[in-house]
Amino acid sequence: TSFGLFWGFFTLNIACYSYFGQAFICLVRDIPTSMALVGALIGYNVFFSGLIVKPQYFGSVFQLGLWTAPGRFAFEGLVMSQFSGVQREVVAQINSPYYFFLGCQPFQGNSTSVVPEDFPECAGTFDDYVNFYFGGIFKKENFWLDLGVLLGYMTLARALTWFSLRKFNYTNT
Repeated sequence: TSFGLFWGFFTLNIACYSYFGQAFICLVRDIPTSMALVGALIGYNVFFSGLIVKPQYFGSVFQLGLWTAPGRFAFEGLVMSQFSGVQREVVAQINSPYYFFLGCQPFQGNSTSVVPEDFPECAGTFDDYVNFYFGGIFKKENFWLDLGVLLGYMTLARALTWFSLRKFNYTNT
């Protein structure tokens, strides 16, 4: 099922880009302008998806971008489809942020100190790591929200295309 969910969210993400590309071509007179709009959409999606900047670091007005970018919902769906519920261990590097997130015993040495053989290993699950990395914002419970938002954006793009084809006639201009 994880491959099917991954494939589904990946396909929805690509479909959003394709449908908005079609809508932009129909909404404006020339292709360079429509491609500029597509570029702006891609930049907006990539920046606010949680891929470049972690979601927990968006504050104040930037929360609006995080909760309106379709790429964020696609990325959350992709990540959660692959890592939610996986019980394999993720070993934390000593004194790393993930190490302290797990509440492990700190190592009191400097950068050249050798870690003793009997020093306890610290590990968590994939769920722990995803919770740490995305600040608890990406959750499996958001599955239907992720799916609904992506389908809503696809519907919006198709409606924009339909509207522009009905209302605008750019022939001989």
